[in-house]
Amino acid sequence: MYFSPEMLRGEDFGFESDWWALGVLVYGMLMGSVPFPAQGIKAMQQAIMGPDEIKIPEARGLTLQCSNFIRKMLAKPLEKRLTTAEAIKMHPWFNDVNWYRVYRRQVPMPWSPPFDDDDLDDDEHQRASSEAMQQPSNSR
Repeated sequence: MYFSPEMLRGEDFGFESDWWALGVLVYGMLMGSVPFPAQGIKAMQQAIMGPDEIKIPEARGLTLQCSNFIRKMLAKPLEKRLTTAEAIKMHPWFNDVNWYRVYRRQVPMPWSPPFDDDDLDDDEHQRASSEAMQQPSNSR
């Protein structure tokens, strides 16, 4: 399901296929289904490689920018697909995102699940808090 058309055709592929997989993931998260529904692996591969553009049901209430983003992430011709982080960040769906603040971890979470730490002792609580605040070692 996450394989890009070029992968299924046996062509050389690069990060463009990773961005395709992200498009499949975004579609699934927002739509609650797969972008290329089919019965069986062969039929799904044919749907992915076929000429048809991705179908996004209007009933889901996605904004035009969101629908456009998904279409561009899952564009079958590589030259029409969003294939770089910069192109993705520049898409109108992300107009309100301050990428510098995202990078600096200064954007508050829109929702945080309730967390009951009453059953943790002080050492466990301190360790969990400090681990959560550490920067990833591979951040740039």
